[in-house]
Amino acid sequence: MKPPHRIQEVRERQNLTRSALAKKLRITRLQIWRIETGAVKLTVDELPRFARALGVEPSELLAA
Repeated sequence: MKPPHRIQEVRERQNLTRSALAKKLRITRLQIWRIETGAVKLTVDELPRFARALGVEPSELLAA
């Protein structure tokens, strides 16, 4: 499974809305949606930021 899908999976497992995650990251809900759908790719620098916001290790967002 690709990282965008893992982000959505972890977010939903935590009952966190896109809006709530966007607020934590100081980005828009639309940006979260675009990342989760794969329309926009995360950079290597962004991955740890998303992991911190979700309270997981970056490797969990990369796991298959």
